[in-house]
Amino acid sequence: MNTFDIMDTWAQALVTDPELGTLCSTTFGAPLKVFVGLDVAHEPEKKDAPYVCLQPAGDERGPEAGEHRWGIIIYFGVHVQAKPDKTANIVTEPAIVAMERQFAPAVMRVLARTTCPPAVGEGTTHPAKGGYAERDMVVTVREPNVIGIGSDGWQ
Repeated sequence: MNTFDIMDTWAQALVTDPELGTLCSTTFGAPLKVFVGLDVAHEPEKKDAPYVCLQPAGDERGPEAGEHRWGIIIYFGVHVQAKPDKTANIVTEPAIVAMERQFAPAVMRVLARTTCPPAVGEGTTHPAKGGYAERDMVVTVREPNVIGIGSDGWQ
């Protein structure tokens, strides 16, 4: 297994999940777009939302390792048409709410059900701009290295 095997598995799971598909269509008005690998000259942007971009972030593996680890950066993007209600005493940004309460958790639930779920992760949601919110998360996938079983640790 390598990082692209994991990202391909995740991409297929994300685009075929019916609940996530419904969320994207009804809440964000468009189907989910998944990018496997990031080209910084053509980064996903507001017009691509809702999207998930999967980018390798390094790995730790080898025949002597107790477990193999693969790092993947997940970039999330959503765009919502709603504007904050500025007449209220508490002004809540709808794009951040959509990212934190709906989109990112839905994506992570799909990934958790795959054959190579993320074991641990750390992320940041960035300030919204014009209804467009982005989040990035670095996750780690772990696989025990059992001597004599499975593929070569270097592959």
